[in-house]
Amino acid sequence: MGSSTDLSRIWSSPVPGAPPRAPRGDGRARSGRRSDLRTLARGGSLSLVGTIVNSLLGFVVVVVITRGQGARGAGILFEAIALFTILSNTAELGADTGLVRMIPRHRATDRSQDVPRTLSVAIWPVLLASTAIAAAVFVFAPQLARVFIHGANRELGEQDIRLLAPFLPAGTAITVVLAGTRGFGTMVPYVTVYNLAVPVLRPVLVGLALLAGLGTAAVAVAWAAPLAAGFLASIVILGFMVRRMERSAGFRDLAPPRSAGALASEFWRFSAPRGLAGFFQITMVWVGILMVGALGTTRDAGIFAAVTRYVMVGTFAIAAVGLAIGPQISDLMARNSHDRAESVFQTATWWLMAISWPLYLALAVFAPLLLRVFGREFVSGDTALLILAFGMLVYIGTGNNKIVLLMGGKSGWNLAISATVLVTNLVLNILLIPHLGVNGAAWSFTASIVLDNVATTLVVLFALHLQPFGRGYLVVALASVACFAGGGLAVRFALGMSIKTFALYAAGASVVYAAILWRFRERLHLSVLRDAVRMRGRDRGEQVAIA
Repeated sequence: MGSSTDLSRIWSSPVPGAPPRAPRGDGRARSGRRSDLRTLARGGSLSLVGTIVNSLLGFVVVVVITRGQGARGAGILFEAIALFTILSNTAELGADTGLVRMIPRHRATDRSQDVPRTLSVAIWPVLLASTAIAAAVFVFAPQLARVFIHGANRELGEQDIRLLAPFLPAGTAITVVLAGTRGFGTMVPYVTVYNLAVPVLRPVLVGLALLAGLGTAAVAVAWAAPLAAGFLASIVILGFMVRRMERSAGFRDLAPPRSAGALASEFWRFSAPRGLAGFFQITMVWVGILMVGALGTTRDAGIFAAVTRYVMVGTFAIAAVGLAIGPQISDLMARNSHDRAESVFQTATWWLMAISWPLYLALAVFAPLLLRVFGREFVSGDTALLILAFGMLVYIGTGNNKIVLLMGGKSGWNLAISATVLVTNLVLNILLIPHLGVNGAAWSFTASIVLDNVATTLVVLFALHLQPFGRGYLVVALASVACFAGGGLAVRFALGMSIKTFALYAAGASVVYAAILWRFRERLHLSVLRDAVRMRGRDRGEQVAIA
């Protein structure tokens, strides 16, 4: 075994075959990297607030539904929502990722005049595809309910599927339109509409429907209606941003505009594989609920949906940083700034782990206690939550590897990995759910997460010569495991599980953890994050104007 110094070199060494790095003494290179991290921090801090609110309010909606309808009733609605989510993401056709990649590249290479037509090339096919899918879902709702929902619950499932179908075009297009606004280098519209307005309306409308006793039909409509309002708002915002760009002096670029056909070919060559990969990825996330309902019971589907909602709450950080990092990585790679792109990738991974690993470790240790919030019948999902929590450590620990892979133009690799992972997930679900129920679905999901992220990281490593680890990785990993896993197990076995002991554990572990991170703040670039947040406070008026 080597010394600690040798280990540090392994985690920070260049990837074999990578472009040469700038010398450490190059002041301009260091200044550029610090500027990149400041940009990441400012974009990530805004989207972080939005995704935290989105995750928490999404969790509140699940609690309201489970408390109001129980495991069986919630299971029916969650199966309809799972189908809606899979289909709406499929109908995006990868156009959301395509816009995040193409708009910054057009603007960085003096092709801003191609942006409006690129938006048209992206949005219209999505609207047509989502409308066609919505019509098919409405017509074939009885057949879909027969496949996924058992017995007497089938009629209610058919009703929920039909009620959600008309909202599918809005639920699809809102993501693509807001991806267009992200391509202009601002997170404000996305955070305001998708992470704040829509999530705030949902629990209010769902709660009112339940309090008024309007039934499951009203609850389904209350869940979907905010998407329609958000879509209309996002169209207005994007139109304003395009018109402002057209009026600016920078819009008169040297490069002549390209034809719509050439733009469509360029856009869909990248986006189409991503669209299919997106279908595979979102299906893997949501298909467990449908398969538990089809191979198990509607009650188990409700329990698994509640468990996965806990798991999804912890993804707020990777979602927030992913929204900010995409355009930045695309821009740096378009300029052949490999060193700076890797610095952004690594630092983003450390920040993600610093926020999310403690949450998943706490979920793993105190799963039975935390599941009581949904009701007593949901506590039986504690083992599934434990299994999923460990899978999510791998997911967070490999950073925004899919975003980096896509921004590097490797959508074909993303497609191949996603297809392999989905097939693996389906096979494991079929084998495990009939025997293990909810736990079988959890094992298949976790195995798929590990396969997906290990394979993606290897492709990023050898195809793009980028890796997410670096000198700060072990600091965050060891600190979080020691404080939140080790400390949590000690508290649980010494004092038992209660709200009081959980609060004691959370407070004590957080204080020690924060002290460790502060000790290594320079290595983790936390001072950049702090300075960026301060600058955001001073520049808030400017950011609102940008939106």
